[in-house]
Amino acid sequence: MCFLIKSGTCWLGSRYNICMTLFGTDQSKWQADTVTEGDFIILKATEGAGYVDSSCDTKYQMNKAAGKLLGVYHFARPDLNDAISEAKFFVENIRGYLNEAILALDWEQPGTQNNVDWAKAWLDEVYKLTGVKPLIYMSASVVIAYDWSEVANADYGLWIAGYPDLRSSWDLPEFHYSTGAWKFYALWQFTNSHGSLDRDVFMGDKRAWRLYAKVYEKRIETPEKAELLVERELLDFDKPEKEPKLKQNKDAKKETQVEVKQKAKPEKRAASNDDNKNSKTKQKKTAGRLTSVEGVSGESIKSENGEEYYVIEPGDTLSMISLRFHTDIMTLCIWNGIMDPDLIYAGDKIRVK
Repeated sequence: MCFLIKSGTCWLGSRYNICMTLFGTDQSKWQADTVTEGDFIILKATEGAGYVDSSCDTKYQMNKAAGKLLGVYHFARPDLNDAISEAKFFVENIRGYLNEAILALDWEQPGTQNNVDWAKAWLDEVYKLTGVKPLIYMSASVVIAYDWSEVANADYGLWIAGYPDLRSSWDLPEFHYSTGAWKFYALWQFTNSHGSLDRDVFMGDKRAWRLYAKVYEKRIETPEKAELLVERELLDFDKPEKEPKLKQNKDAKKETQVEVKQKAKPEKRAASNDDNKNSKTKQKKTAGRLTSVEGVSGESIKSENGEEYYVIEPGDTLSMISLRFHTDIMTLCIWNGIMDPDLIYAGDKIRVK
């Protein structure tokens, strides 16, 4: 899941305009245990296959309580260990932060930065273990020194470090670096304060940050309440004007569900012989699979090319649908052009696999 930076505009895929930037810091034990200014904080969690930063959890919990967006990173040591063991060590120590924090690989150990295969193996292993795609941090010089196309094409976002000057303020300088194999960067560390605070800018809004961290896939209480913490503050997309929202059901259980609109059904007409003939084709099953993508509410339908569709019925939520078909809300939104995950329509046919 990537965000395209083009002419100062941020996009999720090519659908969602989220033109906002956030500012924050990345820290380790060298900085004080305080709540710092900015929108987010990214903390060093581990290094190699045996080191855990002793200040990580203290800073994490303090900043979490203060409402900061969160991230954790691992400092790679390809000179000492293999990628898989370091990935497993990192995941074991940050399990409590999953679906809350962006994950990242700090790629700056001298003499090993050409080992692209090691970095890719670490990223792949963390993704396999967590379902979250980490970012990779590196200096602007390393970005262009080696071929990172395999990493970029696998959709691991870039966190680039480049310092146009020696500023230590939040004033954002002009970006004049190459992003190499990446079409854009997700994060830019634009200051290096030598033991004080490294300042970063994130090319997206709070919703975009949470999508990178897969906050919306954090299961809470029961599957019925797994609407993935979709806070109203994040739903900034324009609502369709053609139909007003239905009023919320008074039933308390409905408060946790995404609202589903009921489309008006067309008037029935007398069926012709051709219609009757076609309807048999639409309902014909082959090895348990429907051969057409037509269907009625609540059905799971597979097309000839193997894609699977579902017809939304009243009471459905995207979270319930994602759980049923073992996918996630973000993927459903991208596949089906859903601009607002809080608004779906009964009777619509959507792709689920």
